[in-house]
Amino acid sequence: MWQPQSFYNQYMLRVPVMLSGEKAVRGLYNYPCSRIAVIHGKTFDDYELFKSTFAKREIKFFLRSWNSEPDISSLKGTIHDLEEYRPDTIIAVGGGSVIDGCKLCRLFYDIPYYEPGITRLEGNMLKTNFIAVPTTIGSGAEISSAAVYLDDDKSSKKMIVMHEFIPDVIVYDKRYVIHTPFKLLCSSSLDAAAHILEGYVSNINNSLVDVIAEKGLSLLACELRKVFTYDIAKININYERLPEAELSEGLPSLAGEHAKTLASDIIAEKISPLLSDEVSKIFVPDAVEMDIDYERLQYAGMLGGIVQNHCIVGAAHALAHQLTKYNYSHGEAVSLVLPAVIKINSRDKFAHERYERIAKITGFSSTDELRKFISKLCKHSGLAQRQSELRDLLCSLADDEKFRDNVKNDRGGKGNPIEITDDYIRELIRSI
Repeated sequence: MWQPQSFYNQYMLRVPVMLSGEKAVRGLYNYPCSRIAVIHGKTFDDYELFKSTFAKREIKFFLRSWNSEPDISSLKGTIHDLEEYRPDTIIAVGGGSVIDGCKLCRLFYDIPYYEPGITRLEGNMLKTNFIAVPTTIGSGAEISSAAVYLDDDKSSKKMIVMHEFIPDVIVYDKRYVIHTPFKLLCSSSLDAAAHILEGYVSNINNSLVDVIAEKGLSLLACELRKVFTYDIAKININYERLPEAELSEGLPSLAGEHAKTLASDIIAEKISPLLSDEVSKIFVPDAVEMDIDYERLQYAGMLGGIVQNHCIVGAAHALAHQLTKYNYSHGEAVSLVLPAVIKINSRDKFAHERYERIAKITGFSSTDELRKFISKLCKHSGLAQRQSELRDLLCSLADDEKFRDNVKNDRGGKGNPIEITDDYIRELIRSI
């Protein structure tokens, strides 16, 4: 795909065709293709909708071969499936790791001799059509030129960046996100906020993208404020949906009448003391009286993806990319680190002015109020329960030269308004 040179802060990349609304996949019924591979995660079950949409075409479904975050070796199973099936169209249905993994599978399927490190292809080398159907909010992977993957020892994240990764079509359907666990809803939304805020103060300043950032954060702030309005004691649980699960801390299985008793006990204690990862997965937003517009959250995540794709993000992402091996999800890590990054970066005059501007445009009185809002959301959602644990972990890593080098050299942090040095990293760790 052609792009102007040396004017990266003065233009917008190609925006894909976008379909939105319930069962929006049906809008693809006349998409020009004949052989479709749908690559999906473990929770996908919308087979009939896709089959009926492409009733006159050949379609086959493949469970991704990688678990959680992809690494190059774990892609081989899906790449082999593609080489055997020979599709002309790939549809990625899933969160950011599924979509990123599919970008890479398509790359190796179309260019078997590709070697990581090449970021510019001569001519139109990627022949296979690519469609993304995101099932999470906030990753922005569906509209990003980057494909993120784990390095060989799975200690850090790397990325391949080429604008050919941007899909031909993106499909947004809120049915895929309305059952998102409450904690994940908050962390993924804050990931989108981090894309916007870090892109807005990035050393790559794009006035066209500024408008998109301001609208994106306005949408997020409007919807996330609603999170604080519901009463946990009024949760209306559908007990038939509660899975049998052995919970940590010795809690018994949730099944039948015992599920009601245990759930009532948790509700009575306002959940927060017991909001372990396992318990939090039970309470999904559709069981809670919240008036959140999930489509608007999806659009905010998309706008955040556009921002990060044009204006390189900063220190929150650079640090979060090193924490996957320590069992922190990307959204969780970014959420916990972001307030400290904003506080430190605000010492830079340019960054401070930019934070103040977007804060006031989006309904906050100041940067400080915006930062406190993020911290409050982390606490309310249960994300902050791991904050002291994260601080202890990072303190133990502060003197690890390889860890610090990974943070400093992370491509996702090159837009930070203050250079990420050893001293910056140590101060950031103390501020979390």
